[in-house]
Amino acid sequence: MPTKWDEGAPRIEGTMKRDDVQQPFSRNTLFRAAGLLVGLVLMAVLYVSRSKTPSDEVRLIIQAATLTAITVVAIIVVPWERLPGSLQATPPLVFLLVAVLAREATGGADSSYSQLVLLPIVWLGVYGSTAELLAGLFGVAVALTLPLVVPDATASEWRRTIFLIGSATVLGFALQIFFAQLRAHTGKLSQLAMTDDLTGVPNRRSWDIGLERALAESAHTHRPVCVAIIDVDRFKDYNDEFGHQAGDRFLKELTAKWRGQLRESDLMARLGGDEFALVLPSCAAESALTVVRRLCSGIREDRTCSAGVAAWDGRESRYQLVARADASLYEAKEAGRGRVLVAGLTDSA
Repeated sequence: MPTKWDEGAPRIEGTMKRDDVQQPFSRNTLFRAAGLLVGLVLMAVLYVSRSKTPSDEVRLIIQAATLTAITVVAIIVVPWERLPGSLQATPPLVFLLVAVLAREATGGADSSYSQLVLLPIVWLGVYGSTAELLAGLFGVAVALTLPLVVPDATASEWRRTIFLIGSATVLGFALQIFFAQLRAHTGKLSQLAMTDDLTGVPNRRSWDIGLERALAESAHTHRPVCVAIIDVDRFKDYNDEFGHQAGDRFLKELTAKWRGQLRESDLMARLGGDEFALVLPSCAAESALTVVRRLCSGIREDRTCSAGVAAWDGRESRYQLVARADASLYEAKEAGRGRVLVAGLTDSA
């Protein structure tokens, strides 16, 4: 929710996103891992098939092996995540062409290597979108049926071809459904691992990742970034007087209120107990002081907060930055609580 103090400031979308955590079953991960496996399997099959290939057809095996090697290298070195997603369908289609070449070199429609067309479909089913999978299945149908559109094609050849196309379709969509569910499940687990159970805000692990990203963004854009450590004063006494359930409700209400006063690009995390931390991108020290003061002054009348703020100098590590903010928090506590201090500013109380 934008506030007056950040009007005109450019947003850094999503200081903390689920994508920041590497997903083992993400499309990009499976694209490379499964693609390399399919490529290696094809190379091994082509090597074995060379001895069973008539001498006048060996050139097809050589062409297939060359295409496979080039595609494997492309899978490794090309920055696919920066390219349009539709281009990721290109390597599986090349592998489909490799399977067709191996099939033609080893007997055509009667070749036992016809089943190689399933490999690129498996790859598309593992990582690809529905459109990409349909494109691959269309390629399989064309590659398998085109040689049979001749008068002397036998019924058994057509049956084998139709069975292979049907098998590819069932296998491709079954894998796509399975991995879509697997990604959704692991995504939920990952999100839970990055979220504080009590308040629903990001936890310390999210804080570490989000802060690292914010500093990298600041180094790239040369825009300021600040961190703040906020502590609820005498929260232990509150728990002792009203009970831990009341204390939990207080923290939930407090974080919900604070989240409504921050930008989407800001990151608020619970570090533990009654201690919270903020990352404020595109925010100078004076603006950060105003924001944190507003947050601290907005809690219940019988409670106060102390906070320490530090602006990144562009060189220090995130540990040093947090240590300066934490030192300012300690000074605020020592000075009587209920105040916000900025590292390096003497008039910030």
